[in-house]
Amino acid sequence: SGADAEYGGVGLEILNREGWVTVITSLPGGPALRAGIRAGDRIIEVEGVSAQSWETDQAADELRGRPGTDVSIVIERPGVDEPIPFTLTRAVIELLSVPFATMLDDGIGYIPLQVFSETSGRELRESIETLRGQGMGSLILDLRNNPGGLLDEGIAVADLFLSDGSLILETRGRAAGQTEHFQARTRELAPELPLVILLNENSASASEIVAGALQDHHRAIIMGTRSFGKGSVQTILPLSDGSGLRLTTAKYFTPDDRSIHGIGITPSIKVEGTSALTHPAVE
Repeated sequence: SGADAEYGGVGLEILNREGWVTVITSLPGGPALRAGIRAGDRIIEVEGVSAQSWETDQAADELRGRPGTDVSIVIERPGVDEPIPFTLTRAVIELLSVPFATMLDDGIGYIPLQVFSETSGRELRESIETLRGQGMGSLILDLRNNPGGLLDEGIAVADLFLSDGSLILETRGRAAGQTEHFQARTRELAPELPLVILLNENSASASEIVAGALQDHHRAIIMGTRSFGKGSVQTILPLSDGSGLRLTTAKYFTPDDRSIHGIGITPSIKVEGTSALTHPAVE
């Protein structure tokens, strides 16, 4: 599972604010940043069509496309009277697991983790160290809408917050000798840092491993809605005609022996409607 880490886009993080699709950040190295598009710019037109009252998803679909193709947009910039036209050449945008990390009020850090890719553990560690340098005293880790991805990176993320040797996950199959234990192997990054994890019904797989392990070890408070419940391991068996059979061969269990599959992780603090509080779309 997990998102495809490469696609054609213009390198913008966008969010709907007051009825307009608004730029949150231009991604480093992306076409939008090179063209001079800034945070706060409103996208008012795409390919000659008014973007008024567009949802973020619609704008994202229009901005996406084959790398090397052009897309024309018009933006409205605060403090500038006339709208500004841009033509952007789409490029391959590498999706970061951590699109941004920021400080909220009262020393609270906020880090969204969008997918578990090869660099997730490293990106999260660097983001935490950066925010601690800015005086972070507690952290919100947002795993809403994170579909999972690489199991190893789920283990690496949980490992950041647990002391050496702590059990993170057990995968259990039917056959004898199929059980595997995954434990924390590195020193805990910030033992004193209070941690809240946000989950929703689209948080799955590696997201549930992280949330379950940190909940069972009383290391984090889980907030939101019950997660998806994708806690199984598939093995692909090749067949003679070139096709394959995906067979479920093991299931995920949290440190307190809770099965994730079909059940999900139940938050300690239930907050309904958290899906509406999505993080920005990245295009």
